[in-house]
Amino acid sequence: MPHPTLHGSCLCKSIEYQLDGLDMPIVHCHCQTCRKAHAAAFASTAGVMREHFRWTKGQDRLSSFESSPGKLRYFCSVCGSHLMAERLAQPHVIVRVATLDADPGMTPQAHIWTSHDVPWLEYEAVEQCPEWQTWIHQTTQSPVGAGLLAKRACQSTVMQPDTPLSRASPLPQGER
Repeated sequence: MPHPTLHGSCLCKSIEYQLDGLDMPIVHCHCQTCRKAHAAAFASTAGVMREHFRWTKGQDRLSSFESSPGKLRYFCSVCGSHLMAERLAQPHVIVRVATLDADPGMTPQAHIWTSHDVPWLEYEAVEQCPEWQTWIHQTTQSPVGAGLLAKRACQSTVMQPDTPLSRASPLPQGER
């Protein structure tokens, strides 16, 4: 059964690509290089055979960086979105799944390079954190603003409405 054609793009839409489905499972990579390149706890990636991947717009705006010997990471020179990585000797490229414009119809199958995890990412604590479907400015009487001022199992500081992060106050000992 053929894979559905998927489209992806950078944040500013200067660069677009197309692929004939994901050929390898989605994984969350926790390596230090992916964390730094994405400014995130991990990067969601999937392999795509070279013949199934093609740039469709904005190749002139692509920049690359050799993050480790032989591995090139491609990103938009306008908005900085990291789109894809490759090792020229491999038969596949590594797509950044978060840059796909639609659901690929797959879910992640593994976390890799967890030996590089950082102390501030504690999975049990993250699962206890309050969750909201959207973000609403703290000065509104939204659940988000109220939640930030409430007791938090996952955070040791309280943000007052419109307080810069640098001035966040620690929670009293009994409210952690």
